[in-house]
Amino acid sequence: MKTALAFCLCVLTSTVHAQTPDAPIAQISTVPARQAVLANIVTAYGTLTFTPGQQMALNLPYAAQITHLWVTSGQSIQRGTPLYDVAPDPAALLAYQQAQSAVTLARRELQRNKSLFTQRLATQSQVDTARKALDDALHSVSALQIVTQRHVTAPFEGEVIKVLVAQGDRAQAGSTIMLLGRTGADTPAHAVVGVEPADSLSLRPGMPVELTVLDTRPGQAATPFKGTVSAIRSALNPQSKLVEVTVGIPPATPGLITGTAVKARIATEQGRHWIVPRSAVLRDSQGAYLFQVVNGKAKRINVVTRVSDKGQLGIDGALTPAQPIVVTGNYELKNGMAVREATP
Repeated sequence: MKTALAFCLCVLTSTVHAQTPDAPIAQISTVPARQAVLANIVTAYGTLTFTPGQQMALNLPYAAQITHLWVTSGQSIQRGTPLYDVAPDPAALLAYQQAQSAVTLARRELQRNKSLFTQRLATQSQVDTARKALDDALHSVSALQIVTQRHVTAPFEGEVIKVLVAQGDRAQAGSTIMLLGRTGADTPAHAVVGVEPADSLSLRPGMPVELTVLDTRPGQAATPFKGTVSAIRSALNPQSKLVEVTVGIPPATPGLITGTAVKARIATEQGRHWIVPRSAVLRDSQGAYLFQVVNGKAKRINVVTRVSDKGQLGIDGALTPAQPIVVTGNYELKNGMAVREATP
């Protein structure tokens, strides 16, 4: 009787095991675990521009009328390019003519006193006074001689940033006629980009920057060029509410046009980390984690994201170099779950 009962139990147990389905096996894809140096990237947008040191204001030293404008805002110029013509105000011209007359009279007076001195009819003090009067008159002519400059040309290679007057205008002494910006093979270019206030705290002068021109023709790929952070403003731009960062660009960089829109990628914190695609890292209530494959099973590894760049993350965690990292199929995984590499 006992033997028959034992036999029945064995048969029943075998039947139950035969009916239990196999444990699920997840289909995944993986990448090798690797370490590399990766920088955190701050992305910003702005324009190519002139720094204050590259700008020159052309001011009118005397009252005059603008008789002709030879250039317009945004125009490229070479050294010697005609900029504008002026006709001096009659009062300024009269002052110059009077100064010239004063020189003529002072020169005659000096000659007369010298002649009288040789005849012992004038003293040395009188001769010295006449000589000083001539010197003063010559200085006055030199100061007023600027009114004879009626045709103004560009002092260097560059660009007309802005023309501030119109042809025919009468301008007062000290008025700014136009702003010029210096360019050329030996002149570095600059870009000013806007950075989020929180991101600006991690920026330092000298950090490398990759810039790309945004205003390209359809179908034409923009070629990135290099720069470095040269200055970081300590106040927000009142319009954009961003922190303005100046990026210096080497003089040899070709094809740059002032006012062009650019995208800047500023490399901040650099360090050696595990490099994984964004899809590899998941999050739950315990934080960020990923799965490595160990002996055909998924093993959860908690990680900390340090940097992010172009779809890749730089992470830290207790990863095993020889074990691949799951990048797809990881959403359905649990720790210890059997996995199988998906067939391409």
